[in-house]
Parts: sequence; C-alpha cells; structure tokens
Amino acid sequence: MPEVNVYQRMFEREREARKQAEELLETMSLELYDAYSQLKKSSDEVFAIFRSVTDGIVTFNQTGTIESLNPAIERIFGYSENVLKGQDIRVLLPQNKLDFELDDEFWVDRCSEAQPKFATQGINAHGQIFDMELSASKSSQAGKDFYVWVIRNTSQIRNVERKMAVSQRLEAIGQLAAGLSHEINTPIQYVHENVKFLRDAFKATEEVLVRVEREFSSAGSYPTPGFEESFRQICSETQWDFFRKEIPIALYETLYGSKRVTSIVQAIRDFAHPGASEMSSLDLNKAITSAVTLAANHWRTLGEIVTDLDRSLPNITCHVSEINQVILNLLINACDAIAEARAANPDRLGKIVFRTWQEGNMAKLSITDSGVGIKRENLERIFTLFFTTKAVGKGTGQGLAIAHSIVVERHNGNIDVVSQLGEGATFIVSLPIQPLGDVPPGDVVPSGGSE
Repeated sequence: MPEVNVYQRMFEREREARKQAEELLETMSLELYDAYSQLKKSSDEVFAIFRSVTDGIVTFNQTGTIESLNPAIERIFGYSENVLKGQDIRVLLPQNKLDFELDDEFWVDRCSEAQPKFATQGINAHGQIFDMELSASKSSQAGKDFYVWVIRNTSQIRNVERKMAVSQRLEAIGQLAAGLSHEINTPIQYVHENVKFLRDAFKATEEVLVRVEREFSSAGSYPTPGFEESFRQICSETQWDFFRKEIPIALYETLYGSKRVTSIVQAIRDFAHPGASEMSSLDLNKAITSAVTLAANHWRTLGEIVTDLDRSLPNITCHVSEINQVILNLLINACDAIAEARAANPDRLGKIVFRTWQEGNMAKLSITDSGVGIKRENLERIFTLFFTTKAVGKGTGQGLAIAHSIVVERHNGNIDVVSQLGEGATFIVSLPIQPLGDVPPGDVVPSGGSE
C-alpha cells in the first residue's frame, strides 16, 4: 500500500509537470507566432518600401553579380528584373565609368561618412547615357558580404529644373514688361518727333533750293545784283537759319534714341534667349550693363546704380543665359529690398553698387543694396527653394534658389551673402573663368528675381 501511494504521488507530480510544460509550450508558441507575425509584418513593410521608393535600389555580391532590385531600377534603366538578376553590376555603367574594382579601397573611398553619395553616369537598355547620383554601402549577413546601390536619375530632375528656369526667366522679364514698354516708348517718341521735324526741315531746304535755282535760271550764269538780299528774304521766309542749327541736334537725338531702343531690345534678346547646350564666352561686365538696361524702369524711381567694373576682367566660359539670369535675379531682388525700405521711409533714396574683379582663376561679382537687410536667422535659409522673407504674393522663393543652383551646381562656383537687418545686403558670386571639372550640359537651370 505505501508503494502504491508513492507511485501515485510520482504520477501526480509527473502529470503536473507535463501540464506546466504544455502550458509553457503553448505560451512560447503564441509568443513565437506573435514574433513571427510582427517579423513578417515588418518584412512586408520593408519590402513594400523597397518596391515603392522612387530611388532605384540594387544589391549585388562580392563578385558584382546582381541579386535583387526594385521597380525603380527597372524604370531608370529600362531592364526587367528577370533580365538584370544574375548580370554583372557594371552593365549599368558606361564604359568610361568601369575603372573600379569591388575592393575595400574603392568602397572605403565612396562609402565614407564624408562622401555618402557622388555624381556619376549610368547607361540604360537603349544605350542612352544619363546623369545619376549614386549612394553606395557595404553590408554583411550571415557572414556574407554584399553591396547596396541607391540610384537617383538626376537628368530627369535637371530637365524639370531647366523648364522651371526658362519659365522663371520669362516671368522675370514679364515683371519688367511695363517698365520696358516705357523705356522703349520714350526714345521712340522723340525719334518720331525728330523725324517729323526733319521732314519740315527738308521741305524748307527744298524751297530754298528751288527759289535759288529759279533765281539763277532767270539771271543766266550769274545772280542778279539783288540776289543777296533776295536770298536773305528766302531764308527768313523758310526759317532756314533755324533749321540749319537744329538739324544736327535732331539727327543726334534720333541716332541716340534708335541706339537706346536697340540696346534695350538686345538686352531682352540676351535674357529671353533659351541658350545653348554648350558653354560659350561671356563678358561679365557687359552682362551687368545689359541687366541694368533691362531693369532701368524698375530701379530708376528707387535711387541710383553705381558700377565699379574691372575692365581687365577676362571673359568667362559658362552657360551664358544662365549667368544672365543670375545677374537679373540678384538685381531685381536688390530693387525689391530697396522698395521695401522706402515704403517705411519714402524720402530715403536707394543705392545699388555692382563690382567685378578677379581672384586667381575666379571671376568675382558683387551686388550691394541699401535695402532692408536680412535677419540673421534667415541667412542660412536664404537660398532654400520656396523660402521667402517677403509678404504673401510678393515673392515665390525661387529667384535666389535658382541663382544658387546655377552658380554652385551648374558652374562649380560659389555664392555668398553678407547682411545685417536694416543695413542692406551684399551678394558675392564667384565663377571659374574656365570650367572646373565636369559641368552638366543643358540650356538653363532653376529667374524669378525674388527670394
């Protein structure tokens, strides 16, 4: 009987232990299922992000064989996923970009924190080469190294920027249209009046000549004794002495007026022209003069413009229409700043100063205005797209951003601003006299003329 009790107690303990084990197993199974569900959910989310991002993502192993890619890679390069998988990663790069090995030296250089992404070129399935931005990283999983490329097609972005730039430049000229019509109308008016005057002068001259001819024809080869007195009377009746003095002045004014109109039209052509894809020579001083002419009616009522231009400054090689756009943007921005200052103090006349000079292989341009200035907290954002310090409806926040893009990204130059609130502002543009490195081709980039 005692032995039966012993076995019964052992059986009870075993059954209790089994029950606890089963409960523990069920709990762990539920936790494991929850963990798996969460993991699958996270995996699905990561995969969905991988598939939906607009930037291309491609992974490949140490031998350069492509292992996975997202749909953006298919759109950017024109290959299907089935075609690219198993291909060498170099199929995505032009021949002149294949000068690298998949070794640590390359990836340490390209994947460092100091340079996480770099500009290069890709080639699509149709053999078309395009600009792209590449961010590369190296990772490992289960002891296996692999590489990740994140690719953005910058050619498409630049195309959008170029269209925006053309629109902005034409918009800037559109803002000046009323002033331009006045600038053209004034010289045209006095050209018109002087031509009318010259028409009357010609009639008077013709009458004098006809009467003199008649006098000579009636007297033979020699004038009659009273011809001198008769001639004075003819000149008096036709106001010939007056016309003789005024004709040279009228001719000078007519030539000046036509030259003025020609310079305005030429300035419009320079700034409105879409530009060429190739760089060409630009006289920076002449570009400033053209901008001043184009915006004359915009600044004339605000104050004066002073130019301190280095006549020995060599021409720069650049996208001409784009640099013209930068100058016009900065000039209109300076005019707007002065107009804002004069709104608070109407008796205060404004002043804009243009300067050019050379420092080494860089051409320098500065424009200083006596406007309202810029708050210190806004200086760091002044070149940010769509940021503006102006009232709603007064500024689009594109002019300075476009100028920065043209100078820095398109020409490897630099643009800085120095300002204090209430003390005006100075923008300093540095441009290489000859191109530095690879400059993207194209006609224009992101002119508005307002911050």
